[in-house]
Amino acid sequence: YFQNGDPESTVKKLDKAIKLAPGVPSYYNNRAQVFMSYLLNPEAAIEPGCGQQTERPYLKCLGVEALESHLESVRNQPFNYLSQVAAGNSAYNLQLNESAVKFYGHASGMVPNSWSLRNEFAESLIDNGLYDEALLELDWSLGITAVPHSCFTWCSARALHLKGKALYGLGRFDDAANTLKHGFSVNIGSEYSVASLALLREIYTEQGVLLDIDYFNAAVNKKPQDAIALYLRGLAHFR
Repeated sequence: YFQNGDPESTVKKLDKAIKLAPGVPSYYNNRAQVFMSYLLNPEAAIEPGCGQQTERPYLKCLGVEALESHLESVRNQPFNYLSQVAAGNSAYNLQLNESAVKFYGHASGMVPNSWSLRNEFAESLIDNGLYDEALLELDWSLGITAVPHSCFTWCSARALHLKGKALYGLGRFDDAANTLKHGFSVNIGSEYSVASLALLREIYTEQGVLLDIDYFNAAVNKKPQDAIALYLRGLAHFR
């Protein structure tokens, strides 16, 4: 039904399947995905239930329906880490940060050597201002990806960005800048490069050196391959 562009019938069929077999996590997750499709494509169709209610804004109602489906999945399969992750994602989308921390924490505890789950957990901790706790998770993540023959050069990019963000939140500006620059050095083309550069500019602005050519000259003299210092020195020359 869903592939044929009929999400309303899809939900009805999934509700029927859930009644017949309430212990199957994929039914709840698929149901949640249907509501997410309504959320991501609001012009395509109106979800009848959320469209007719007046308690919540329409888009928030869709997010709540998705979250409730994931919560039901967790209740029926509490040791399924994928259900925990899905619930964490839904909570995060609704800015329910404390709930997101709980679900990501449960998931990462079930799969302790998953660097990606450690990163998800750490990001939710950062969003709650729990920077020290986030650093513990990120160091764990980086320890996993640092194993020989692992994927450090690309799968560490997010952890290094988040670690820089956590250090920034703690006011440890020099440590944050060094961590973010290290992230550039190991994977300059990662999807986190732009966000890391923006955070570096914030750090240097707070330190009062963003336009200080002498500061970046000293950094380049100390490390001629410092791409960030070279870039920001060039920008400073044009100001």
